[in-house]
Amino acid sequence: MNRNRRTNHWRAGCAERRTSGSAGGRRKSAPTGVTRRRPTRLVGQRVIYQGNDHSSIVRPAEVLRPAVLVAAPHIIVAHNHPSQDPSPSPQDIRVTKDIAEAAKLLGVTLLDHVVIGGPDGAVSLKDRGLF
Repeated sequence: MNRNRRTNHWRAGCAERRTSGSAGGRRKSAPTGVTRRRPTRLVGQRVIYQGNDHSSIVRPAEVLRPAVLVAAPHIIVAHNHPSQDPSPSPQDIRVTKDIAEAAKLLGVTLLDHVVIGGPDGAVSLKDRGLF
C-alpha cells in the first residue's frame, strides 16, 4: 500500500485490497482499519483480527487502537465476508454503530465501514445510511 497516495473514495481502497490479496480472497473474515490524516491521505492499513470461516468478533478498542497510536483523526474500517456476499449483517451494523460512538469519544471520525464480498462486490454502510 502506498501510504502517501491520495484516494477520494473508499472504492479505491477496496480495489487496492482486492488486488493486493488482502481482502476478497480470504477464506476467513479479517477486519482491517485504514487510518487517515485527512479524508484523502492514507496513513496506514492494518489487519486488526483474523476471524474464522463464518464470523469475526472485534471490540471497538481493537479497531480504534491503530488510529489513536498514530493520532489519525479519521478511520475507515473494512472487512470481508468469506461467503462473498457483501450484504452487511445485523452484527456488522451493530458493531459499526459501536465503533462510531467510541471513535467520537476519542476525537476520531469513522468515515466508513465497507464490507467486501467477491471480486466485484463491496457495500458501504455509510452510503446505505446504516450509521
